[in-house]
Amino acid sequence: MIYLDSSAILTLIFGETHSKKLDATLADEVLATSLIAHVEIHRAMRRNDTFMQDALGIIDRINFLEFDTPVARTAELVPGNHLASLDAIHIATAYLAGVKAFVTYDARQKSFAEEMGLRTLSPGMN
Repeated sequence: MIYLDSSAILTLIFGETHSKKLDATLADEVLATSLIAHVEIHRAMRRNDTFMQDALGIIDRINFLEFDTPVARTAELVPGNHLASLDAIHIATAYLAGVKAFVTYDARQKSFAEEMGLRTLSPGMN
């Protein structure tokens, strides 16, 4: 299972610079993210309705993992005094799910995910 943070999902939806490389990397993989990404994605989509159909096709490929007490407790322990709460939740969710890779285009989040022992990917950037 490969975990996608919101930046990776939005890269796929909006067809940003790295989207083709990312899509190729994800082919035939089981994809997952935190349920909080569902909110993040839909909030971003409200700002740009033209991509809604693309978003729905991508969202259908992703397994949404629950935000529960173990995730919250683990997120509290993720290193980084300046790491955003939602980023810590993404890292904790991936960590507890035992994913084979964590995909993000956020350099700060990538660094702290690696500190938690997660293998990180940023297709097109690395």
